[in-house]
Amino acid sequence: MPIQQNSILTQQNLVRVLPSAIAFLPVWFLSSYLLWRLYDIQQLIVAGPYSHAQAVHLVRTMGLIITVLVIAVWVYTDLRHRAGAYWRCTWKVAAKTILVLGIYGAAVVIRRELWRPNQGLSDDAMFLPFIGTTNAAFFSEYGWLIYFLEIVPIISLVSGLSYQLKMRMTGNLRIRRR
Repeated sequence: MPIQQNSILTQQNLVRVLPSAIAFLPVWFLSSYLLWRLYDIQQLIVAGPYSHAQAVHLVRTMGLIITVLVIAVWVYTDLRHRAGAYWRCTWKVAAKTILVLGIYGAAVVIRRELWRPNQGLSDDAMFLPFIGTTNAAFFSEYGWLIYFLEIVPIISLVSGLSYQLKMRMTGNLRIRRR
C-alpha cells in the first residue's frame, strides 16, 4: 500500500524519525546510569532491600520508561519540526522533555496520593498498573524528589543537546548567520 502524500507517515517523515529511533540505546544507557548513581542503587544492594539482579532490572525498566518518553518528545518534534536556530530548537526540546517527564512523575505521585487500601495493596494498585513495582522503587518515600530535582533536569538538558546533535548530523536544522 503506497503512503499518501498528505499522511503523517510519508517517506520523508520516516527518514526524519529514524535517527530518533537509533538514539534509543544511548539515551537508555545514560538514563539507567543516572538512575543507578543518583538513587545510590549500590547502597541499596549492600543494605539488603534488593539483590543485584533485582536492582539491575528495576534500573533498566525505569531507564526504559524515561527513554520512551524522551524519544516520544523527539519523534513529536521531528514530525512537527520547522527550520530554526540550533539553540532555540535545543531549548524547545528540553522544555518539552521537562513537561513530559514532569507529567509522568506527577501522574505517578498523584496516583499514589489518591490511592486507598480498598483499591488493592499491590505496587501496581498504588503506583500505576503494569509498572507499579518500578515506580514504587523510584517514587516511594522521598524518591520522587530525586526524580523531579535531579533526573528530570539532567535528562531534559541531555535530551535537548542530543536532539541538537542529531539535527546537526542529519542537516535538518539551519544555522542563523548574522
